[in-house]
Parts: sequence; structure tokens; C-alpha cells
Amino acid sequence: MVTMRGKAKQLNKAISLTSMLLVLGVSSHADERGSPELAVRCSAYFFMAANAKSMDEFNDYYAGGEYAYNDAVKLIGETAALEKFNAATSEINELIDRKWIDFDKADERYGVICADVLREANNPDTVVASPR
Repeated sequence: MVTMRGKAKQLNKAISLTSMLLVLGVSSHADERGSPELAVRCSAYFFMAANAKSMDEFNDYYAGGEYAYNDAVKLIGETAALEKFNAATSEINELIDRKWIDFDKADERYGVICADVLREANNPDTVVASPR
């Protein structure tokens, strides 16, 4: 028989483990911030999301796509950025099986790691410092 105290201990352990995994996941993406690979992947994701999301979200995602792509161009040049962008777009198309209805798969993969870029693109006055 499990007591309320035992359940509370189990819940606290689960919460601690979840928090630790969340921090580790976020910190693993922190190294990518400012990288051309992240900029290109986010750009491809945002441009595709602009087509998959509601019209109310279109401008934010489109602006995010332009912002991230311009960052990539600054970091690696236009030719390399375009090559990587096309590869990232193909990768996302494969992920969603070329079905817009399955775009939630792209959201799951890129939504969190690209969230800061989207915020920066749409609120440039609120950005304090960027690691780029």
C-alpha cells in the first residue's frame, strides 16, 4: 500500500528528473545559438510554417524566416546559405511526409529550438544581447 507521503516522494522525484532533463535539453541547444546551421534550419522552418499556420501568424513566421536567413547569409555567405536552406527545406518536407497536415512534426522538432530567433525577429527592440 502506497501512502500519500510515498506518492509525494515519487512525484517530487519525477518533477526533479523532468526539470533536469528540460535544462539539459535547453543547454544542448544553447551551443547552436548563433550558428549558421541553426539560422538556416530555423529559416526553412519559419518559411514553411508561414504557409502551414493561420493567416494571423503568417507575418510573424515570414519575418522570422527572413531574419534567420539574413543571419545565415551574414555568417556563411549567400551561396552556402541557399544550399543549406534548400537542404533544410527538403529535410522538413521529408519529416512531414510532404503533407501540410503533418506540420506538427516540424513544430515538435524546431518550435523550441527556434523560439528565440522568432522572438528576436518580431521584437528587435527587446533583444538585450545576442551571442552572435
